[in-house]
Amino acid sequence: MKEDLIKKGEQNMEEARRYEFIKLLAGDIANEFNNILTTILGNINLVMLSQEFEERIFEKLNEIEKAVLRAKLLTQQLLTFLKGISSFKRPISLSDVTRDAVDSALSGSSIRYTLSMPQMVYPVEADEAQMRYTINTFVTHMARAMNSGGEIRVSVENVVPNRRDITGARRYIRISMYSDAEDGLRKDLMEIKKAFPLPKDDEKGFALTVSYSVVKGHNGYIDTDSPEGIHIYMPVMEETESTAVTEGKGTPTYMCREKILIMDDEETIRSLAGEFLSPFGHCVVCASNGSEAIELYKKAMEKGEPFDVVVVDLNIRAGMSGKETIKRLLEVDPNVRAIVSSGFISDPVMTDCRTYGFRRAIAKPYNMAELHKVIHSIVD
Repeated sequence: MKEDLIKKGEQNMEEARRYEFIKLLAGDIANEFNNILTTILGNINLVMLSQEFEERIFEKLNEIEKAVLRAKLLTQQLLTFLKGISSFKRPISLSDVTRDAVDSALSGSSIRYTLSMPQMVYPVEADEAQMRYTINTFVTHMARAMNSGGEIRVSVENVVPNRRDITGARRYIRISMYSDAEDGLRKDLMEIKKAFPLPKDDEKGFALTVSYSVVKGHNGYIDTDSPEGIHIYMPVMEETESTAVTEGKGTPTYMCREKILIMDDEETIRSLAGEFLSPFGHCVVCASNGSEAIELYKKAMEKGEPFDVVVVDLNIRAGMSGKETIKRLLEVDPNVRAIVSSGFISDPVMTDCRTYGFRRAIAKPYNMAELHKVIHSIVD
């Protein structure tokens, strides 16, 4: 009996080691894959900026960009399932996320859909990939029940709810989803609420459990009591309640004069960042590793021409990591304004960047407009 217990314990330890190895391997692969996607996105952005195109060519480039972002979502979902529900939260527009999620869920489907969104929405602090996954899951669930076609209606609103169930925030973003068919989504979500955190024992039930957990993890609430569809309530960022953000994405049109240090071991990413940021007035200097970045930063301070922002790649193949680099930079300059970048979004440095000395985090793959926006946010 004792020998059996010892043998079983050894087997469990071996399985745990294998699982940890798989998680590490998946993280490395996802990070490398996201570096490749960043290069693709960056080149698409540069081509779209470089000259005028026929409308159909521009549309094709847009489609390629959307496909890359969908690939990004897949890698983030993989990491979420391997690492658990750890969130990479940042200010986002739920209008953009909802539109992308619905488009993706119903792409190629005969189901009609309408989207209703205000011009201005309040920002929420959330994990973009997890929220997109949640909305995609709910819409897909609705669509599967509509074999004969029909319409799904989705709306995004700024609201001040009057419910006892919703507490903590003064304002919320409400995402409402309605369908022409009774799809059972409300019933399934009510069952998940009762059994949570135990998932249902099928693929659909597991996906809904993860989605329910995502909303709870963001201090949100899912209303299943309304006779007209499902409502997701997400709390608005308190410090930005008075400032709504315009719905939509775009290339920056303003000029800046910041001096920026880019540290990344991918030559193509360094080159792309320089090519994109320089036309907007930035002075861009690049380093391939942490030691080089620290020397460049020291020399700039000695000359009285310090860097305004440093973008640090977290995962370096050889040499000093981004985590060690920021420690050394803080010793040189306690006020360094640094952004951490990585394709491994489950890393604690990405999910809690301020604890490690960074001001912001940006997940790979990112387009160049996102990079410009996060740089501008910490300069302001």
